[in-house]
Amino acid sequence: MTINATFTARIVRKVMQLFPVKRKAVSHCSCRLSRGFSLVEVVMSISIVSFAMLPVMGLLGVGMNAAQDSIKSSTSAHILQQVQTLVQNQDVPPFYFSSAGDKVASTTEAMYEVSIQPGTIVNDATKGLAAKKLSTIIIKRLGTASPVEYARTFTVTSQNPATLWQGQ
Repeated sequence: MTINATFTARIVRKVMQLFPVKRKAVSHCSCRLSRGFSLVEVVMSISIVSFAMLPVMGLLGVGMNAAQDSIKSSTSAHILQQVQTLVQNQDVPPFYFSSAGDKVASTTEAMYEVSIQPGTIVNDATKGLAAKKLSTIIIKRLGTASPVEYARTFTVTSQNPATLWQGQ
């Protein structure tokens, strides 16, 4: 043996003398119980977890519908802002928009079609209001089985009837 090995062996013996390891007698019964979970415990824990997760799974559909409605509303608002600018520039509808709500030139790239149905001029002199023109803006989604599946309708009023689209 080398000097280092002898020295290391002596240190280990001294440490073992100072801190003796006491071995505890293990009975056969306690050893069997400490190995894992029983089948009854596993079934009970799975049933408790599944019972707790059931309402959460039911809310997923509601959350998905709310997210889709939010996307439709924000896209519609974006499209309406652009339609307002197009109407003020006196462009002629129908207008076509992409899935993000940006105006596109061709129908092949379009996901939404916007049409404007001009309405009547209403003069409500009894309330002291000037003449208003009512128009309906219809946003339809293209490429669906029925175009009515996604249609948003907005009624727009204008204090000055000449500023709203004149395509009657």
